[in-house]
Parts: sequence; structure tokens; C-alpha cells
Amino acid sequence: MADAPYLTVRDLSKRFDEKILFEGIGFSIQARDKVALLARNGTGKSTLIQILAGLEKLDQGEILFSKEIKVGFVYQNPSFDPESSIRDAILSGDTPAVSALREYERLQNTEDYQGIQTAIEDMENHQGWDLLQEFQRMITQLRLDKIQQPMGQLSGGQIRRVDLIRALLEKPDFLILDEPTNHLDLDMIEWLENTLTRSQMTLFMVTHDRYFLEAVCTRIMELDQGNIYQYSGNFSLYLEQQAQRQIEINREHEAQRNLYLKE
Repeated sequence: MADAPYLTVRDLSKRFDEKILFEGIGFSIQARDKVALLARNGTGKSTLIQILAGLEKLDQGEILFSKEIKVGFVYQNPSFDPESSIRDAILSGDTPAVSALREYERLQNTEDYQGIQTAIEDMENHQGWDLLQEFQRMITQLRLDKIQQPMGQLSGGQIRRVDLIRALLEKPDFLILDEPTNHLDLDMIEWLENTLTRSQMTLFMVTHDRYFLEAVCTRIMELDQGNIYQYSGNFSLYLEQQAQRQIEINREHEAQRNLYLKE
């Protein structure tokens, strides 16, 4: 028996006023899938991500995440307390490892020796030292090493990078990303490609970065005229399969036209 999907979407519909973005669509995502959602601008990609995140209401349908998994999100426009430091924003998650690291970091440069000892024990119990190394590596890689700087002083791109690190450190089973390469330079994008490719995380993303799609994704979903079409493989294989689908559509239209003319 196959494992249950991490995400099941059934009969999902969404419209704004008279404009129908999608109607009655459905799909599922399995463990370790790395899926990209493609569509023309304005056809509902980001809206679908926001619906999955609970930030946008759906008109009808059902969204089922497996109860056995932790789901993470990287948003286009994340929101943080402007008074919070970069460090506190990154370590705002609630996993045991992040909580242990947050407490350990909080107690540095204090004289709470009992608290420090307890924090060290929690770090050891929850692989916090490994997480600390990842934290230090990520803030260096994404050039956010002024970790005491208030979030209110950061640019939009820097805030997005903070949110990306926050999500990765929480190590969700299933990570949903909305345009993850925006505001990243080439070195950062290459680092993110390698990180996600090596990871066992299941991914569902919206991105316009074709090279990123080629490197990371194992399945492509296309939202076209309110319908979902699915393709196995990376972006190159998607282009081949999409071209074949278009040929078949053209043949069908030509056959219908010929039948109409004959009648």
C-alpha cells in the first residue's frame, strides 16, 4: 500500500468577482516530491500558495495536509516585528531544536549560570549544536551576520532572506516556497539549489527561475486556463511534454474544424 500523500487538494475553486482563477482542480503531493507550479502571471499561482497557507479563503474545495508532518512556508512578503533582531526573527520557530538554540543564544553574556547549564543540556538533547553551525553558516551565506540589527532597518530583500533561513532551520517535512530566489544573487541561488536538492524535504514552489527549476524540481504542475496539468521530470522534460500536449491539442482542434466544415 502506498504511503498517504503529504498534501491532497480536491475540487478547489477560487474567483475574484467575475474572474475565475481555477475551478474544480485537484492534485496530490507525495513524500520527497519536489514540485514547481507554473502559470502565466495573474492566473492564480500565488493565490493558490496563499490558500494553502491559510492566508486566502477558498470558494470551495478541500485541502488536506497529513497530520504526521510539519509544514513550513516561505512567503513573498513575510511579516516580522520591526523591533525584533535578525537573530530573534530567525529563531522564532517552535521546534525543540530551535527553541533550545534560542534559549542558549538568549543566555549568552549573562550570569545565569544555572540557566546556561540547562540550555547546554537542551542543546545536546535536541542536536542544537548542529543547528547552531547551520545557523552560522546560513547567516554568512546570505549576508545577514549583523544579527542584532532590528528587522525594521532591513530592506525587503533582506527580510525575505531572514524568512528563508527561519524556514530552513525549522526543518519542516514539507516546505512551500513562493518565489524563493527573488532578491538572491547567483552565489546565494546556487547555495539554495544545493541545499534543497540534497534535502529530504518535500517541496512545492512557485518560481520564475528556469535554472532553479531545472536543478531542483522532479515534477512540474502547470495551471493553464483554470486546469492543472502534471508532468514528471525537471523543466527540460516539462518543455518537451508540454510541446507534445500542444501538438495534440492542435490536432484535436483541427479535427473539430474539419468536422465542422464537412457538416
